[in-house]
Amino acid sequence: HAQGAAWSLTMNDAHVPPTWCIDVEPDARIIDRRATEPWRGFEQTVAVIRELRPWLGEVTGRTPHFSWYYRLDPQVALAHGSPAWPLTHYQALLAELVAGVDEIGVHPHAYRFDEKLDTWVSEYEDQGWVDHCVRMCFESFREVMGRGCTSFRFGDAWLNHATLRLVEELGARFDLTLEPGMEARSTQSSHEHWTGHYPDLTEIPTVAYRPSKDDFRRPDPERRDGVWMFPLTTARRTGAVHLAYE
Repeated sequence: HAQGAAWSLTMNDAHVPPTWCIDVEPDARIIDRRATEPWRGFEQTVAVIRELRPWLGEVTGRTPHFSWYYRLDPQVALAHGSPAWPLTHYQALLAELVAGVDEIGVHPHAYRFDEKLDTWVSEYEDQGWVDHCVRMCFESFREVMGRGCTSFRFGDAWLNHATLRLVEELGARFDLTLEPGMEARSTQSSHEHWTGHYPDLTEIPTVAYRPSKDDFRRPDPERRDGVWMFPLTTARRTGAVHLAYE
């Protein structure tokens, strides 16, 4: 499905507009590796944005642009025959987003299919596998888009320093993974299989920053190179949130 999150900030007295991140991925988390189901959530989200875009332009007086983060990882490759499937199968929708001058990035998950368990496992303990997932996304993006990927957002708000270093090496300039306030834990869901653990994000900044070379969770005000971290706006869930427009 497609997920949205927004952040906004003021830096050096310059207002940065809110950014809407949309994860382009399968409708279900644990997908059938033998079935190639269409991504209805993505299809419907593009339809909603198609109606929302001109309305927002009228209300704000500015042309709105959105950010789309594509799953181009081994789970997609196994289920659909190619990691680039979301870009090529939905070529017309991609062209529509590019024409709207939207940001196109990548959104890997570290799913690996476990033959003994006969299900997907989120493999965060094996850094080699994580690196493979990240590289596959960047390579698939370049193959289809004809350029390097500059925006990155890892799945489920997971990140570690080794992964961020790789993302920087591959040319990313912006990371929109982190969700402030998330506590360290060993799993995202008790209904899924996981290895490794989640980082503690309770003390990370809530505004954009360049990370320390020793700890991606700490800002380095003196740093002038590397990726910019854009933490998402987060809040405690108290009920359904509805977006209404006419």
